[in-house]
Amino acid sequence: TNFIGNEVFNGGSIATAYGLKISKTFGLGFGARFQKEKIKGFSPLYIMMPQLGIIYFFSKKMSVGFQVKKFIRITIKSQSSYKEIVSIHTGMGIQLDERFYISMEISNQLRNKSNMNFYAEWMPTKMIKSYLMYQQSSAELLGGMNISINKMNVGMGISNHSYLGN
Repeated sequence: TNFIGNEVFNGGSIATAYGLKISKTFGLGFGARFQKEKIKGFSPLYIMMPQLGIIYFFSKKMSVGFQVKKFIRITIKSQSSYKEIVSIHTGMGIQLDERFYISMEISNQLRNKSNMNFYAEWMPTKMIKSYLMYQQSSAELLGGMNISINKMNVGMGISNHSYLGN
């Protein structure tokens, strides 16, 4: 789940995903997100995003991935939907050591305008993970921490967006 915004712009989302290890070097993942965005004075916008991804591991420390998302805007008044955007993400990740991971991603999320995202992760223990991410498209800096309990991850983060603030 995710909640963002202020009195002018706000929203939230709920998502789920599942990954499968196909072989030692190949993985497949799929998921979906449902999102609501609201701008003061306008009707809310509802978006559904099914997504599919693949990952290939060159070694234990280096991987490359590819993900496709389909943005479907749901129109509540007519109970219909229409297709809006296909988003393609290609990225590379490197596990520098047991505790530190970095990655870089190129995407065309905003109507085929390419941008880059950078991500760094530090794991002081196997249960605790902290992260920092920069998204070029919105000049947004995000940071947070996750705690892993069995196969469940729970976390909290904060971001600084160029238009929305913190």
